Amino acid sequence: MAFHITFQYPHADVYPHFCVAGLKKNGVEVVDPFHKGDWKTPSSAKAATSVSRRSNRRDPTVETAAIKLTKVLEWIRSQ
Repeated sequence: MAFHITFQYPHADVYPHFCVAGLKKNGVEVVDPFHKGDWKTPSSAKAATSVSRRSNRRDPTVETAAIKLTKVLEWIRSQ
């Protein structure tokens, strides 16, 4: 999993999250709400599967990037 943490953190939400390209569940490649895309860094880009799970009413004093990642992983497993 990969994601960007911007300079607004912890007040900005951490999303989208990127995982391996061609992510599969039970042997079948995932589709909506997952998206094919690229994980871009300043020096490169890699094919990836992205998932955007925005937290609209998050509390920046409680929800860390690690907690958000845990929630995203739990959500992926539930799909």
